[in-house]
Amino acid sequence: MKRKLTFLSVLLVWSFQTVGAVAQNLGDGIAAFSLQDYETARAIFEPLAENGDGDAAFRLGWIYEGGFGVARDPVQAQAWYGLAAQHGHSEAKQRLLELQMADPKAMSVARLEEAAAEGSVKAKIELARLYAAGDGMALDKDRARSLLLSLCQEQTSETIRAYAQVALEAFGDETHVCVEQ
Repeated sequence: MKRKLTFLSVLLVWSFQTVGAVAQNLGDGIAAFSLQDYETARAIFEPLAENGDGDAAFRLGWIYEGGFGVARDPVQAQAWYGLAAQHGHSEAKQRLLELQMADPKAMSVARLEEAAAEGSVKAKIELARLYAAGDGMALDKDRARSLLLSLCQEQTSETIRAYAQVALEAFGDETHVCVEQ
């Protein structure tokens, strides 16, 4: 009887070690994160992300952006969000854009144009400002006006429409009404 118990004990310990060695999945990482075991979550997400899992890469971006178990590192967050975005993760694309827009002057005009084409309100506002002022680029009031008009036509927020209306009026363009008076 004692031999059977010893054997079962050894078998039980061995089975737990074997289970721990098995590759873990995204759900395991999410569970670890929800239990605030950020080190384990990161250890699970990293190999998954490196093997092409966009969801895992997104979650690593979230960890580095928020400083969950690591020092906040927006550069590292952008790298992971970028990898996730390459794998088609739409939320990662949005987070990446928002991090980049935190310092719009650091973004290239080409990237701002790309973000504006994707519908980013912040990018349209920043581009309109840059073109209207000729800030670091050639003055192009027609492009600025075009961006502001797109905000009037596409944006549902009254605040954004009011901003566009005021900016258009500053150009002397009172023919376009963004906000009902």
